[in-house]
Amino acid sequence: MMKKCKESKSDFYLALLNYRNTPVAGLDVSPSQILMSRMLRSTMPCTAEMLEPKVVENVRDKLLENKQKVEKYYNNTAHERPPFQPGDNVVIQNWPNRTWSPAKVLQSQGPRSYVLQTDTGNTVRRNSSHVRKSKHHCNVLPDHSENVTEVDPCTSAVAEPCNNEAGYVTRSGHSINKPIRLKDYVL
Repeated sequence: MMKKCKESKSDFYLALLNYRNTPVAGLDVSPSQILMSRMLRSTMPCTAEMLEPKVVENVRDKLLENKQKVEKYYNNTAHERPPFQPGDNVVIQNWPNRTWSPAKVLQSQGPRSYVLQTDTGNTVRRNSSHVRKSKHHCNVLPDHSENVTEVDPCTSAVAEPCNNEAGYVTRSGHSINKPIRLKDYVL
C-alpha cells in the first residue's frame, strides 16, 4: 500500500484511513467499526447517522465461522500424498529448465526427501514436490564406476573467429554481421 501511494503520489495516511474504513471480507463491518464501534470520518461522503457509534456483536464468532467454512472446503479435496517406495518408477523435475525426466526411487531420506537414479545412471536427491509417480518403466543404466579407466584429458583446438565480410556465428548460434555503413572501414 505504501508503494502504491508513493507511485501515485497520494497521501499515505488517507489511504490508511480508507483501508481501515473498508469492510473485512466475510463480515459487514470494518476494522474501525470493530475497534471503535463506528466508522471513521473520511473524504468519502456519508451521513451523520453512519458516524454514530453502534456496538458490533459476535465478530469473533463470525470470523471463526468463516475460518471453519474455508477449512472444511479445503479439507474436502486435500489429502496426503502416499510415500514412494524403493523401486517405484517416477519422473523428476530438472532445474533450471523445469523438464521432467524418468527415474527410479532408490531410498527414502527423511519424510519428503528421496534418492533417485535417473535413466542416465546419475544418482540425485529430490524433494517429493519435484517427484511424481509414473506408469512408464525407467531404463536405468547400470553403474560402471568401478570399470572406468583414467583417460588423458584431450586438448581440443579452439576455433579462431573468422574475419570475413559475412560476419561470424557466436557460440549460441547467433549470426553477427557488420553494419553496412562500416563496410569501408577495417575493424
